[in-house]
Amino acid sequence: MDPIVIIQHEDANPPGSIARYLSLAGLTHETRHVGRGDSLPSSPAGFAALIVLGGDMNTHETDKFPFLRLERDLMLACLRAEAPLLGICLGAQQLAAAAGGEVYHRAFSEIGWTQVDIVTPDPLMVGVPSPFTCLEWHDYSFRLPPGALRIAAREDGEQVFRMGRRAWGMQFHPEVDAEVAERWTVQDETRLESESPGQAAEIRADTNIYMPAYPRFCGRLIGNFLEACGLVLHVRPA
Repeated sequence: MDPIVIIQHEDANPPGSIARYLSLAGLTHETRHVGRGDSLPSSPAGFAALIVLGGDMNTHETDKFPFLRLERDLMLACLRAEAPLLGICLGAQQLAAAAGGEVYHRAFSEIGWTQVDIVTPDPLMVGVPSPFTCLEWHDYSFRLPPGALRIAAREDGEQVFRMGRRAWGMQFHPEVDAEVAERWTVQDETRLESESPGQAAEIRADTNIYMPAYPRFCGRLIGNFLEACGLVLHVRPA
């Protein structure tokens, strides 16, 4: 099987639990760090699946980050070829934009551990309770593209959608581990405290509660993604 390609945008947002899960499952994968100048695949023909991670840049910043436009072109090619595709946070916004949806600046940032409701049964969410708890960290959100299936949402925004048979976007971060969660909290601590005093401490307390089970949650989602795309059979997190 061709490798699973993971697109990384910046050092602070690594593949984390996704890469560890794929390695434990014995699946070949490679990370393309476009923020460091790695090239994007030329077409969907060279990989088994494409996973696009998050990042601090935003979909409209194509002059500053030219790879964003090229990335959307690749995602659109995946949609046309029905190649397996998973977008996470910025990756989900990129997928929405590539498919004709709208990405907008939120009135309030969505940062920290939140609960999300599943609104439509879908193979990606098999074995996931509703509501489920996940880590969010973003200032932008998306509106669903034409033809998208709405899978999960919160009152103030979309969270998971599917395009066609084998492409999904999710606004939250299943890949984050304890080290990255703390790095993000430190990095944004001044901002968090200015927006809501005590928010950084609340995020740290919630991380201590939810992080021990979070890698398994990530493994469940990635296993479901691979199974739904027909790439593996009955892959489940350890």
